[in-house]
Amino acid sequence: MKDLTIGIIGTGRIGAQVVRNLSGFGCRILAYDLRRNPAVEPQVTYVDFDTLLAQSDVITLHMPLLDSNRHIINRESVAKMRDGVVIVNCSRGELADIEALIEGIETGKIGALGMDTVEGDEGIIHADHRVDILPNRNWFYLHQFRNVIMTQHMAFYTDAAVSSMVDCGIGGICQMAAGESCPTELTGPVQ
Repeated sequence: MKDLTIGIIGTGRIGAQVVRNLSGFGCRILAYDLRRNPAVEPQVTYVDFDTLLAQSDVITLHMPLLDSNRHIINRESVAKMRDGVVIVNCSRGELADIEALIEGIETGKIGALGMDTVEGDEGIIHADHRVDILPNRNWFYLHQFRNVIMTQHMAFYTDAAVSSMVDCGIGGICQMAAGESCPTELTGPVQ
């Protein structure tokens, strides 16, 4: 890995941990985020989005899904990447346009994909479809390629993450019952 340039998109809590994990391998680490994380600045070089795309051998996504970043990986961004780039998405499926990923894999522009989540996986990703007939060019079609690894959206499922979810849930209930402000309370309409 010492000869690779890794591009980290999103340097919040999870992206920062990825930076820490990679920093011991001697690879060059580029980062893109709207807000720089001072905790990782000694290990990364913050660059603009296009520079990260053009210079990275591996690109990893670690950001929440917002209207402003939906399909941040699309035909245009894939065209700016190095040939044979590896893309890893353990964040939100809708960050990457599924058609752009399929085209990238089919043409060889994308050398490999690692995805824990993919656009359109809601409600079906945890089912066994190994013997189903593939109906069209969607995420299910994509998983046939030998250079695509898809897991069942389980990146969140660590002991620490589950413990944190339980603590936040119970803590929020207690705060709301006591009439206190709750930072995890949903205040807008739930969709």
